[in-house]
Amino acid sequence: MSQQTTTETPVPAGYMQDAKGRLVPANMVKPIDKLRDQLVVALVKQATDLSAILASFKRVAFADIDAFVQTSAEQYDVKLRGNKGNLTLYSYDGRYKVVRQVADVLTYDERMQAAKQLLDDYITERVTEGAVEDDHYRDVMWAVCTVRSSAELDHTGRARFLAHLQACLRAQKPAAGAHARTPAARPITGPLSGPQRLMWSLWQQLADAGLVKHRGMSSLMRYAERQTSVARLEWLNSAQEELVIESLKLWLKRGGDGS
Repeated sequence: MSQQTTTETPVPAGYMQDAKGRLVPANMVKPIDKLRDQLVVALVKQATDLSAILASFKRVAFADIDAFVQTSAEQYDVKLRGNKGNLTLYSYDGRYKVVRQVADVLTYDERMQAAKQLLDDYITERVTEGAVEDDHYRDVMWAVCTVRSSAELDHTGRARFLAHLQACLRAQKPAAGAHARTPAARPITGPLSGPQRLMWSLWQQLADAGLVKHRGMSSLMRYAERQTSVARLEWLNSAQEELVIESLKLWLKRGGDGS
């Protein structure tokens, strides 16, 4: 329920003010419009009153929790404060719990606006050049941030995705002393199928977690070949695709070297 902020002006008796600020004689307003107006105004009034009550309760609750934490620290030398001030308290019988969560304050300034523009320009340029397919980068964005468009990224998601792109660029650079080489083309022609996109997404998550050293498609293919003895993803049948997907999920869940 949202409340639009408008400049309130006195409305003469016998008139109603419409959304454009015009005064309309009350006898010219349909009964159903009057009824709707009464309902909305009454509900917003109740919501405003409840909001004030909740705000007051929140202030009292936080103060009481702070007092309890201070008492515990002084009397029992127990530190209850979690990360960033987050705290969970349980009733003695375990039926109830109170959770205090303190969120980070994020400042969206001109630097993040510039980063957003750079990210959008980079993606547009790469897709236009054909260096990366539209579906491919959206799959990667979904795997990293669970959104499929840069317009849907918030402050944290944009920073996470930019960090992911930087990690990909670092992985593509040759090691010191190694001969520079042109990155190999993607070993699959045409768009990825649904199972292949899921394999790729899981492989990128493993790379982000530091469980695989090389995040490229060739490395994923070599892993799939070890699991199925089939050299290319497009040659896998449904059962083999399911085997690779489940093995990747299990690896991601347990960590380790995937062997």
